[in-house]
Amino acid sequence: MSAGERPDANSPTTVPTVTRIPRMQALPPMTAGSMVILSSVLIIRYLPGSPTASERMHSWYIAANGGWLGSGLARCEQQVVVPSPGVRWRNPCPAGGAGRLAEGQINDGVTASRYPPAMRDWLPKFDHGRAYAAESLGTFLLVFAGPGAIVIDAVSGGGVGSLGIGLSFGLAVMAAVFATGHISGAHINPAVTIAFAVAGRFPRAHVLPYLGAQLAGAAAAGLVLRWLFGRVAGLGSTVPGDTAAQALGLEVVITTFLMFVIMAVATDARAVRGTAAIAIGGYVGLAATFSGPIAGASMNPARSFGPALLSGTWTDHWVYWVGPIAGAILGALLYQLVRAASPPGSEDAGQREG
Repeated sequence: MSAGERPDANSPTTVPTVTRIPRMQALPPMTAGSMVILSSVLIIRYLPGSPTASERMHSWYIAANGGWLGSGLARCEQQVVVPSPGVRWRNPCPAGGAGRLAEGQINDGVTASRYPPAMRDWLPKFDHGRAYAAESLGTFLLVFAGPGAIVIDAVSGGGVGSLGIGLSFGLAVMAAVFATGHISGAHINPAVTIAFAVAGRFPRAHVLPYLGAQLAGAAAAGLVLRWLFGRVAGLGSTVPGDTAAQALGLEVVITTFLMFVIMAVATDARAVRGTAAIAIGGYVGLAATFSGPIAGASMNPARSFGPALLSGTWTDHWVYWVGPIAGAILGALLYQLVRAASPPGSEDAGQREG
């Protein structure tokens, strides 16, 4: 039987074939972005269930994007993906060649061959649904309380004040870390997730699901704020007080030290135990208090995304993605640079520095 021929459905030795992959391959590369958004919307429906549901979601995601996020690097000639064990698929590719399933082969799971190792590490895995849900809830809390304080300050005629707004951000982060740190790590921030992955402190296959969960939680919080107060104060959107360049520089600096603190208290066993939430929340409150009036002190793309999406405030919005992500990566790398050091005079100082 040729590679493109359908088997006889009346034959007792064949199973009806599935022909979805050729149609999926027609999707453009930009499908990746839409799939990320769709995955965040479907988190509660698909992810908290059984591993089988997660595996099928993963397989469908890969197939829908032509292999690796629609990049065209794993098309017909490189892989065929099946949705679950025991399903027969017609091979849409020409006969022969490495990395293809044989005609009518029964697959024992997801087949993804000839991916470059670096890309294979970043393939999304939808198998920690409750952790993703915790990330979404933690980000909701941050955006509802932080930008919400800005909205209520406007509604009440200054009843919260700049100090109260800064404390609201810090206390919200502290509460979220205490509540969800043991479940998901309480990143509640796409820049933190990306920086952890770059530093080798977080599985890269979970980066996209985490980002989708965080953005979904931020958007939900923005929606609730709009429902309660309307578009007051732009729902707490972040907008540069002066120039975009000034805001960008400030975001890079304050996020660098935020990530430096996170790396110290969350990844180094020598740090004082039980202080991560206090240290991280305290720093967020500090940065939001002194730099918030100038640039918004976002340090968090999700914090800026939720209010911007629901208020339509997109002025220089790119600043609050580029600045925090660049700063977080820099902060993680800086801590990795000094991690091996010990205070002079300590027992292992000579060994570590040597």
